Amino acid sequence: MKITRKLWIAPVLVFGLLLGMLIIRQKGEEAAPEAATKPAGSVMAALFGQELRNAKGEKVAVDKLDGKLVGIYFAAYRCPPCRVFTPRLVEFHKAVTGAGKPFEIVFVSSDLGEKAMMSYMQYAGMPWLAVPYGSPKVAELKRKFGVRGVPALIIVNAKGETVSTSARNEVGSRGVAAFDAWVK
Repeated sequence: MKITRKLWIAPVLVFGLLLGMLIIRQKGEEAAPEAATKPAGSVMAALFGQELRNAKGEKVAVDKLDGKLVGIYFAAYRCPPCRVFTPRLVEFHKAVTGAGKPFEIVFVSSDLGEKAMMSYMQYAGMPWLAVPYGSPKVAELKRKFGVRGVPALIIVNAKGETVSTSARNEVGSRGVAAFDAWVK
């Protein structure tokens, strides 16, 4: 029995495709553990982008957040409750970091412009970093954490997992002891 050229090509192509799919799947399974253990900087970059800003407007690499508990502070200068809570948060941050605890805050501004955001950071003495004004990460973070009003303080661990969504109240009621509760 003579097999025509057209008939034997189809099984060879199918075998090749299946073999290729198997190789790709195995490579994907090998890569999966690496993805699961990616460094904290990668997680933080996914949340905030590659660069943040300090109160002077200077660029700061997001890897400054590696290994830290991070407070994501949603606020705006034009918001009276924010102007009341921000000084409290500045003192909290100084007390926690002054005690050598791994903590940082990232400001997510709801101000109406970059100048207003930077002025607020300087006026309030915010010693922390901020998502750059106008970054698409601002809307992403608000959506991800369900922030509908300011001020709001969300705490995430070094893996980017949410630790507290009511940290504003916890800072107000428990002070520095709130940090120890977030670490547990």
